[in-house]
Amino acid sequence: MAHTPIVDADGHVLEPPTGMAERAPAKFRDRIWQIVTRPDGSEWLRYNGGERPANGLALAGAGGMSAAERERARRGEMKYSEVRAGAFRPLPRLADMDGDGIEQAVLYPTLLLGLPALHDSEFAEAQANGLPPHLIIAPILALALTVAAASRVAEGLRRVLDPASM
Repeated sequence: MAHTPIVDADGHVLEPPTGMAERAPAKFRDRIWQIVTRPDGSEWLRYNGGERPANGLALAGAGGMSAAERERARRGEMKYSEVRAGAFRPLPRLADMDGDGIEQAVLYPTLLLGLPALHDSEFAEAQANGLPPHLIIAPILALALTVAAASRVAEGLRRVLDPASM
């Protein structure tokens, strides 16, 4: 029987809880998507001038979890940072894909999927550039920005797939 490769054409990854603000220009760091841990241990989403509790966002990453873990996320009892590592990071994602028999995937952000619709195009570009190097949001703002973003993804993939960089 011939091997039929499985391609996930609509995969979603969660935006990582930290790291994006550090990659952003200084003038946008307080607006860039990030999970902030307060002194009481609670997690809050800080994005574009606002803050809100982050626990409810964990449900978006509950795929592949046990029924009990999904229910815990549904009740808002799971911290965003407690979601499976494959939801955020490339190597655990590849292991998850292997377990599901998926050979290739087109990955989209989850919570920042509407980023190209932001009216502040400079901020939208800074936010897109803050994503981990294996992800891209085609800014739709200009072809040059999309080409530049694709080039960053290609370089990021080289780093992810290079065992010396792990």
